[in-house]
Amino acid sequence: MKKLFTLIAMAAMAMGVNAQTLIDYPTSKTGITFSGTTTEASVKIHTNTDAVDCYKLANGYTTDNAYNENSINLEVEGGFKAGDVITIAGAINNSDESKWGTVVVFTLDGTTATPLKTFDNFINSRLVADEPGEQSYTLEADADKLYLGRSGNTATNVTLIKVVRQAPAAETQVWTLVGAGPLCGSTWDLADESNLLTTTDGVNYTVVKQDVVLEKGTPYDYKVAKDKAWDTSVPQQGNQTLTVDETGKYKVTFTLNVETGVLTAEAVKTGDAEVAEKGYSVIGNFKGDTNWTIDYDMVKGDDGLYTVVIEGVDAGNYEFKVRVNHDWSEAYPNSNYQITVDANGSAVTVTFNAEAKEVTAVASTTKVNAVKAEKAGVKYNLAGRKVNAEYKGIVIENGRKVLK
Repeated sequence: MKKLFTLIAMAAMAMGVNAQTLIDYPTSKTGITFSGTTTEASVKIHTNTDAVDCYKLANGYTTDNAYNENSINLEVEGGFKAGDVITIAGAINNSDESKWGTVVVFTLDGTTATPLKTFDNFINSRLVADEPGEQSYTLEADADKLYLGRSGNTATNVTLIKVVRQAPAAETQVWTLVGAGPLCGSTWDLADESNLLTTTDGVNYTVVKQDVVLEKGTPYDYKVAKDKAWDTSVPQQGNQTLTVDETGKYKVTFTLNVETGVLTAEAVKTGDAEVAEKGYSVIGNFKGDTNWTIDYDMVKGDDGLYTVVIEGVDAGNYEFKVRVNHDWSEAYPNSNYQITVDANGSAVTVTFNAEAKEVTAVASTTKVNAVKAEKAGVKYNLAGRKVNAEYKGIVIENGRKVLK
């Protein structure tokens, strides 16, 4: 019987890992009863094999839809559901093909049978066959109970009855990774098909980015968006950030659990890499540029700090960022830098420490050379206000402009 049980196991695997077995005979008799002249018996698959358990049917179903109370009765808690797969197999110890018949799956309304599926030539193995043949039927509608009946007088031996329910298919959702260009391959692009997340269980969605060159200490923002819309993104407010401790090439795996809403990124270094020299610029809403279209390029000083002076700025409240290579893939600070200018015609001086990722800015109408120190060691900012030794940015010390 090794082949028979191998056949059963293969059938179970074919149904998928999410399938639930409701009835499994001969392994279990749970959910199966029989009535009328149906009996438990045994049968040889072919000559000289051991006999196997079976249910023996005889004249259980008539051609005029009248039930004669001779059947195998199937019942499970909660009833059967559309999509349940019923598989049966059988064998006879009779080599006469003319005695092969049919087995019918049917439901009952009182004493009237409603045929659902007729298995013609159901006994498709004979005395000399190695295995019982299987046939399957997928239930098209819910049913409280199911019945198996034999049409005709020749006995039929049913050696396998299995009912399997597939788990409902998980909703397929469309999630797209978006974020900084070096990390995601494109810059905040909802239409990038290469950044679609995939799933095998309908719960955990993933996308893997290979050979990503990341710079030590640089924060790379990212998030995922459902159905290519910003208002369904995770996280909904703000972004998540990935930072690595070493510059190099990385394999980055992004995973979203749609049940918990948890989004993660795992970076594994796969090789060394060098980061090209970057250019920095200031972009914001200065001088009526409400759409942030103008970049003010910064110049690197001998001390390694980047600086730019934006002149002719009128009084008001302004916001800006320092961005890299005129692109939004990398920009500082995370939230916009805010500055208040008190007088028309002011000059806004912005300083950026690329190593520490720090931005400072001051607005002033006072020329540097006009500011005099009261005594040695006293420092002023460009607005003429006294500052302490911890102050960072452009200061005036002993009548000279110094970057601290």
